[in-house]
Amino acid sequence: MGVTSTHSPLILVVDDDRTLRALLRLAMEEEGYQVAEAEDGESCLSEFIRLHPDIVLMDGVMPVMDGFTCCRCLRTLAAAEYTPVLMITVLDDRDSIDRAFAAGATDYVTKPILWAVLRQRVVRLLEASRSFKQVKEIEAVLQYQTQREFLFRGIAERVAQSLKLAEILNSSVAEIREFLQVDRVVVYHQNGNLMVKAVAEHVTLPKLLWHDPGWEMAYAKDFEAGEVVAISDIHEENVPPAVVKHLELLNIKAVLMIPMALRGKWWGLIQMSHSDLRNWDADIVDLLVELGDLIAIAIERSG
Repeated sequence: MGVTSTHSPLILVVDDDRTLRALLRLAMEEEGYQVAEAEDGESCLSEFIRLHPDIVLMDGVMPVMDGFTCCRCLRTLAAAEYTPVLMITVLDDRDSIDRAFAAGATDYVTKPILWAVLRQRVVRLLEASRSFKQVKEIEAVLQYQTQREFLFRGIAERVAQSLKLAEILNSSVAEIREFLQVDRVVVYHQNGNLMVKAVAEHVTLPKLLWHDPGWEMAYAKDFEAGEVVAISDIHEENVPPAVVKHLELLNIKAVLMIPMALRGKWWGLIQMSHSDLRNWDADIVDLLVELGDLIAIAIERSG
């Protein structure tokens, strides 16, 4: 069955025999796949890194770097950990087959190639790979949801236990930074009084640069209206030059600011920032708003 999608899988064909590469390309393109080529193991590695193919058809016996060695090297790449590798070789003895699977091959066919068999193997390997990726994506979502629930409950329990404000803030802000994998999370009053911060180990900044109580005031009207300010790239057109200048000094490229209200009035902010561009999706914003409400409760109870 051919592939008709405009997003058809990309196959990387690796063989030192130009004629066989051409035949493999023709056979796979007739099935609707995209095809890229490499003539040996070393070029396979560079092409894989560049293209991230969906499957690799690999000759086992090649000069420079053979397919067994190349397959083993591929499996050390994070992007290739679960990519199907179909080994195609004249070697059909048990030791060679064992060696192929030991190197990380997903399946194995011998030359001369039975084209109908090859087509079916490719289809099945791609289907299995898609299913596996879907399972991994579901697992990642479930893990994220579990960790999010654990984070929220932990902070809620600390607030409910009426612990000291410093204890609540220090623990909560550190956990928020770790969970969202950002460089900095800061809680401070609107007058610029820094209450607590959590910083990744690799971030080092002059102490006086941590907070200038003026630059955020460019968004004071937004905060007073209870609106979140999310900047994915400080060089966006709507970011004031003074804000850009200050954030560049801090090596900040993305910032998210969540206003906190006490007794119906803007009290302060939870601010998180990152030294790389960051897309603050709705889920992150919603989580921070909920956590900001909890922290506001703790602040209000502390008097």
